[in-house]
Amino acid sequence: MNPNGPGTHLDPATLAALREAVAALPDDELRDPARVPELALLTTVPDAAKAFPVVRDTALRSELAARGIRATDTRSEGRPAHRGRTGWTIAALILALAAPALILTGRGGGAAFDVETGALPSGIGMVVALLMFAWLEPSRTRGLLYRGGSVGGSTFVFYAVLWLAVAVFAIAGGAVSAPAGAIGVALQLIASVGAGVLAVVALRRDRARPQVLGGRAAPSALEVPAELAASPEFRAGVERRLGDWRQHTETVLTAEERGRVRAAELEVVRLVAERVDGPA
Repeated sequence: MNPNGPGTHLDPATLAALREAVAALPDDELRDPARVPELALLTTVPDAAKAFPVVRDTALRSELAARGIRATDTRSEGRPAHRGRTGWTIAALILALAAPALILTGRGGGAAFDVETGALPSGIGMVVALLMFAWLEPSRTRGLLYRGGSVGGSTFVFYAVLWLAVAVFAIAGGAVSAPAGAIGVALQLIASVGAGVLAVVALRRDRARPQVLGGRAAPSALEVPAELAASPEFRAGVERRLGDWRQHTETVLTAEERGRVRAAELEVVRLVAERVDGPA
């Protein structure tokens, strides 16, 4: 007998995701019936999960507006990035590419630097670019370049690999034979490691804030007055709007997807009951 429902199987990854989602529910939401279809839909339909942050933000803003309250962001990430920072970002991107070029073009007879001479300015350029990226990181996901789908966390993975490759090239070219060249290679290696660390931070931020949805930035957290957030009427209004979205979403699902959602709902009910009452 199939525990997931007739003709529908949930793969181990989906079952594990459902267990994690139910385990993460706050105690005061465990008995909320709206959580069952919500968790089932978001866990089994990736497109719905991607859209949900925007949908929830819109529901909150609409419900606040219905009560004559203007929505305000609770953190600086919600404000658009200053245009000047877009210019600094472009400058950092150019410098991050120009610094390796001092080494990679060093083999040409007409190049301004040979490998030994170019290692130090190249390393300095990489470190400066890294410091600029780190300074810009808090506002990166609010910038125009990020909203356009570029300058994501993978950008820093690219630079980490590129800079490491340049450092290896410089070592192979004998740059470490001179003190200045050795310092330059050390700076290149430091910049490469730093870019790798920055990539981890940036990729985590990208996963937490899936901004690029229809070319728009993802919603920021909203400041909802505590007494309003605790109001059953307000919560019911937000939930009604989310329920309308879930119903609309299900109308465009395939029969297979709807079957998976139904099976996931049964699993969520079972997991919630297990958490509330203990294992059978």
